[in-house]
Amino acid sequence: MENQEGFERLVPYRTEKELKEATKWYNTVDCKKIIDRETIEMILYNALNKYAPWEDFCMDKRDVKGFFYINALAYALLTFKYLSSPYMTLENIMCDSKQGEAVEGNIGLKSKIKEFQEKCRGICNNNERWKERIREKVGAENRSEDQKIKIEHYVNLIKLPCTYIFFSQDKIKDFLAPIVREIVWNITEKKRTESIDYKMMRVLQLYTEYIDGRPPVEEWDEWMDDENEMATQRKRKERLMKQYDEFCEELVEIGNKRDENESCSEYMINEFAKEMIYHSRAIIEFENFLTTLKDVSVDMNVDIKDAIKSEVDRWVLNLDYKCDIPVVFCTEGLTFFKKFFSRNRYVSFLCEVVRSIYVLAGRNSQKAYDILKKYVDEGGSGNRPALKTLKLWEKPSKQNKCRAFAIRTVLEAITPQDPYREDIDMISVLAGAI
Repeated sequence: MENQEGFERLVPYRTEKELKEATKWYNTVDCKKIIDRETIEMILYNALNKYAPWEDFCMDKRDVKGFFYINALAYALLTFKYLSSPYMTLENIMCDSKQGEAVEGNIGLKSKIKEFQEKCRGICNNNERWKERIREKVGAENRSEDQKIKIEHYVNLIKLPCTYIFFSQDKIKDFLAPIVREIVWNITEKKRTESIDYKMMRVLQLYTEYIDGRPPVEEWDEWMDDENEMATQRKRKERLMKQYDEFCEELVEIGNKRDENESCSEYMINEFAKEMIYHSRAIIEFENFLTTLKDVSVDMNVDIKDAIKSEVDRWVLNLDYKCDIPVVFCTEGLTFFKKFFSRNRYVSFLCEVVRSIYVLAGRNSQKAYDILKKYVDEGGSGNRPALKTLKLWEKPSKQNKCRAFAIRTVLEAITPQDPYREDIDMISVLAGAI
């Protein structure tokens, strides 16, 4: 019973069988050997030097140890936690044992789960109806097959948080319980229009409405928010920006939420997964950069304008990278600006760490998780990796420039992808095809 396209897409190996196959050529390790901190650190050191991933991150080798070690440990913890987690009911996962909660005697829990499932079905049904309307519009016009394929990609652009939970089944993996609880409460406790799922999908729908029928614009006109738009387009943009404001504010709230009772290893797992689902930090960082462009004008000197455009392009790449690769910790102020970025060595480094620890643990995911959890919780990884408090410097709707451009860029960056494939290409969405 596997939740296709759910939480398992956050890990590189979805079954223990896959991981065993990936390690069949590795030398078997004496399981009776004492596994100390030095052994784990040697695995990290050897994997880092084998693949030298810092070259793809435009980083100096001297600065990489903390950055790569922390993310590799979080990645491995996430993988082993998923593989070793049993299946159980959503009701059990919703009860936080640290708070003394239990299914027995919790009268309202089953009804809450039922409400969640019904609302999720409603969200999915509404999304499907919207997709069908887009497909009907496309089918009624003279479109090439290539355009139709691009549009099919477009309507499936966003993966909503609620779809990470297998809400249509009785049992799911006992995995990422704090995030599961947050998603369920976000759906059931808030009004429909206040949930993050609604806000995410509504941004895509309103952006589609905004670009529908809009005449072709020059690149700089879109980037500068064309002053020659028709009144209808301006009204559509106002609705879009209001919704995008709410979406960004929700990302800030989600990104700053913490479980005070979690251990260091649990903190690393939860924050790593949360950023891979919501991309809160990457998106807010991008939006804050755009607030620095208030004085940009279409009448500026061409050379200055080109230099600014080049810097914006670099930040677009940075957003793409941070939404597209499994990296969360130690990224504040770190920009991935390499034009021809290759994830191969970074992903290979992460997988090498997972495989080596798995072999060290006798090819047992539960034992591997226990070894790594002990290492992290006892301080082998150093202090808990800090994440800065998220803050949106200014509402996007208050900015005079880059608004529609920014929304399109964010929608493209958070396209559902497999973060562990080494040959994946970014999906290119052509707004003019709608």
